[in-house]
Parts: sequence; C-alpha cells; structure tokens
Amino acid sequence: MDHAEALSAFQTLNRTRIERLSTLMPAKAHFFLEVLPLLFQTNNPVLPGYISKATPIGIVDYQPNNRALDAAKTINHGFLYKRHSLHHYPIRGLYLINDNGLLNYHADMQFELWLIYGQG
Repeated sequence: MDHAEALSAFQTLNRTRIERLSTLMPAKAHFFLEVLPLLFQTNNPVLPGYISKATPIGIVDYQPNNRALDAAKTINHGFLYKRHSLHHYPIRGLYLINDNGLLNYHADMQFELWLIYGQG
C-alpha cells in the first residue's frame, strides 16, 4: 500500500468513526461535531477560538455543510460564511481520539483533539 492509499484508508476509517460517534452521542452534542471543523476553517472573530488574522486557517478537503453553518449562526447570529477556495490549506486533519481509540460514548467521556498541521 503506497502513501496515498494508506492516507485514503485512514480518512475513510476516520469518517466512519465520526459517523458512528454521532449516532452514539446525545442529539444536543451533535452541535459540537458540526461546528468544530468550521472553527478551524474560518477563524472568524465572531466565533469561539478566534486568535488573530495571522492564524493559519483551512482544512484540506473540508467545505462546511448547511448544518455546520447553522450551528455557527446559533453561536452568533451575525456570522456570515462566504464559500471560497483557499490558496493554502495548512491543516491536514482534525481527529477526536478517546482512550485506546475506542468508539463508545458515555456521559463522562473525554476526547483529545488532534490537529495535524503541515507547512505545505
């Protein structure tokens, strides 16, 4: 298996894990799964996590769907997102990892957020 095939297989597995996690989480927690990647895609000053205009933004192969945009608008009704292509996508991926990589969910579950960053 070459590098591209391994990366594709890993990305497919990750999407499957997130979909499964979404089915296990309470409905009110789905908001978090929807808005999290958008925060790293936009770094918008009206949303949580904003640092500065110089902060790298953009996740490879990510375009927010309407659910993500609606979730952001519940945080701040003034949020506007203009769909556009970036010249550079420094964030290679976001991954939620829990103990031993297990895919389960319970009330006191904790996750680590892994952000994979590349200089491009």
